[in-house]
Amino acid sequence: MWGILKQHLQRFDFLTLMARGTRGVVDAWRISIVTALEDRGNKENPLDHKLVTFLMGSFVAEIAKLEARKTELETQIKAATATPEEGEEEEDDAEQVDEAKIKRWKKNLAEIKKTLKTKKDQFTAELNKGVDDLTDKAAAELLLKILHADMENILTHYIVAQRGQIVAAFENWWDKYRVTLAEIERVRSEATEKLAGFLKGLGYV
Repeated sequence: MWGILKQHLQRFDFLTLMARGTRGVVDAWRISIVTALEDRGNKENPLDHKLVTFLMGSFVAEIAKLEARKTELETQIKAATATPEEGEEEEDDAEQVDEAKIKRWKKNLAEIKKTLKTKKDQFTAELNKGVDDLTDKAAAELLLKILHADMENILTHYIVAQRGQIVAAFENWWDKYRVTLAEIERVRSEATEKLAGFLKGLGYV
């Protein structure tokens, strides 16, 4: 079990854990997240990091909620302000655009974008506060919780993969060896007819 644990701890910087303890691992994560935020060429989303997920769950949930509302408003505004493409005629019964509603949507969208920017600007400060407030015990519990979730995901992946292989094997066997009820009845009927003919030939029928 320890061999498996050690193998997967490499993903959590096993050397850092041995040298600096659990707080050292968490602090190393913090540095990598902040560095990724400052690197505009980095395509990974720092909000997806496990430390952020487990340490700043409510903060991330608020951002996700704002992002969803932002997308919803942008879609509504785009649909309401869309004009017929060249060569197309607007339907006579098309719903009239409610300018007041669109104006209200745009106002809400501007407010949400402002709130989102503020939240994202606060991210580093919130992350630093969350990490700095961790005690050694809390850091150890957090690391174990993250490791447990990661190993659970790995096991789930293997279970799903193995289950798929088992299902595929049974389906293959079924396709290869299956005998339908109609086929069984046909064979039985043919055997019955042959037996009747045989008995008749012997004079028993």
